Amino acid sequence: MELSRGGRNPIILPDGTVRAFLEDGDEVRVSATAPGPGGTRISLGEVTGVVLPANDA
Repeated sequence: MELSRGGRNPIILPDGTVRAFLEDGDEVRVSATAPGPGGTRISLGEVTGVVLPANDA
C-alpha cells in the first residue's frame, strides 16, 4: 500500500476495488533479496501476516 502515498493516490485492484489502506482480514506477504558475492542474490526469506481488527480493550 506504499504506492497509495499515504492514501492520497488510491490503488485499483484487479477486481476493480479501490483501496488506499490495508483493511482487517488483508493478508500481507513480504519477501526480499539482496546482492551477494560474485553477482549472486541472497534470499532474505518471506514473512506473511494477516491484519486483525483492533482490540476494544
